[in-house]
Amino acid sequence: MKKILIVEDDFIIKIFFTQIINNCGGNVVGTLSNCNNILSTINELKPDIVFMDIAIEGNINGIEATKLINANTNIPVVYITGNSDKKTMDEAKKTNPLYIIKKPVDEQALEDQIKIIYDKYNTIYV
Repeated sequence: MKKILIVEDDFIIKIFFTQIINNCGGNVVGTLSNCNNILSTINELKPDIVFMDIAIEGNINGIEATKLINANTNIPVVYITGNSDKKTMDEAKKTNPLYIIKKPVDEQALEDQIKIIYDKYNTIYV
């Protein structure tokens, strides 16, 4: 069972992702509404994968937080984003995310994407 940390500032989206991740065999070990304490939370919860909103409130955005994660851990990040403009996507891709989920997403599509993410994680990281 994959341990997942969700970093998302929209409460409804956070609950939606939590339910789908858990239904797909994951275990949401924690959620954050900003990236201010991302490294200490990762050190405490030890997730296998981080689901990261790109346009998150706080001192740093999801892309900057992912750069910190990449520099200090080997934990993969899955982006959650409603910002799919070329500049944002180019910046996000530079951080080598495991996957990018574009919002809005319906339940079945999200389940399918999470299964792909788990398969990809198992292929690359285990």
